[in-house]
Amino acid sequence: MKSKLFFCLILVTTSFCNYLQSMENEILSVKSGSYSMQGKRPHQEDTVCNYDEKGFHVVFDGHGGDNKVSMYLKDNFFNIYSNKKGTITQRLESTFKKCEEDCIVDFDSGSTATISIIDKLNKKVYFGNLGDSRGVLVKLPSNKTYEYGVAYETKDHKPGRIDEKQRIEACGYVVVPWKKEISSKIKYIAMFAKQKEWQQRKLEYKYFKTHEDEKTKELVYVYNNYFYNNYARWFGFTNYSRSIGDKLHKKQCPGLISVVPEICKIPLASQNKFLVLASDGVWDTMTSKKATDIISYNREKSPGDIAETICEKAFEKGSTDNITATVVKIFHGD
Repeated sequence: MKSKLFFCLILVTTSFCNYLQSMENEILSVKSGSYSMQGKRPHQEDTVCNYDEKGFHVVFDGHGGDNKVSMYLKDNFFNIYSNKKGTITQRLESTFKKCEEDCIVDFDSGSTATISIIDKLNKKVYFGNLGDSRGVLVKLPSNKTYEYGVAYETKDHKPGRIDEKQRIEACGYVVVPWKKEISSKIKYIAMFAKQKEWQQRKLEYKYFKTHEDEKTKELVYVYNNYFYNNYARWFGFTNYSRSIGDKLHKKQCPGLISVVPEICKIPLASQNKFLVLASDGVWDTMTSKKATDIISYNREKSPGDIAETICEKAFEKGSTDNITATVVKIFHGD
């Protein structure tokens, strides 16, 4: 009797060990690489964080003249997230809220954020997006070709996005088309003005034009002989609609720039071999599909080399912003 029980115990133990081994083989692993270039901007305001062992990757796109907020986020976001309780979604929401509370007190500048968190055991990826950076999940088509496609992409928070435009206008502010003669990359802007102020602003906007600085040859914006930085935000408008920080803008126009991230959970299939996160310096000049094409053509290279190629292509295509990309390669137990 004892020998039978012992034999059964061995069988159960062996089966359990085999089950654990199979689970281990099925758990995802990742390898990431990033590349960042200052581009034509006077300062580098983008930052990145990669924690492959945690499946945590993020691109922060700073703005407002310095990188104080994006550097704060690089140094603190992951640690704050790690100390939060609850589901991944709840922890992300709580982390965004905490970072906003800190940055809105300590800094005048701001930053967007695009985050991916890979749940390796449950084979899911969570995207958290705030602003006009973007995350793209790449897929290998079912027909077994090697032309990668877009499985999922976050939606940029721009004033011209239908639901963003409705939200901004519901707060009493104005969204107008951007002047194509200044830049064809920007479609719409949100004015830092209420509806009743728009008639005066409309006249100002009519005479708003560009000027090439004789020394630096950089394009600056001019109105009544006042010079503004490349985004011209101090003139009174923005081309993004959600961010962390931006204390002055949020104080001046409450509700216009939202602090609420969009968070989405996506199942990971064996066809999902890569994901890419990038600042708008990339997306101003290429589509998500073009980025997946670059990954497809360079799939045998390291993630860092692929990220470099994406950034260089964006620069070649005329991007005038800081340019940053992170590429994450996903291994499905292979």
